Amino acid sequence: MVTQTVTCYHCSSTNLIRFGFQNGRQRYRCRTCGKSSRDNKGSNAYDETVKAQILAAYHERGSLRAMKRIFAGHEAHLCGP
Repeated sequence: MVTQTVTCYHCSSTNLIRFGFQNGRQRYRCRTCGKSSRDNKGSNAYDETVKAQILAAYHERGSLRAMKRIFAGHEAHLCGP
């Protein structure tokens, strides 16, 4: 049996309790700072190769609609926040 120690993302404490599920992933609540987080915090950002492709298409003066067709993304994601 392998034991995995989960630490708080905010304060690095190991004093955590299980706090339900979110999108099929275990959530934890920190008893030290009171904040909740998931066990494996992933990134929602594009990886570096996709970023480079999007920026290259942008610098070629392609329209946002064309970039949306090429990358199958939403225009708001390509424009930023």
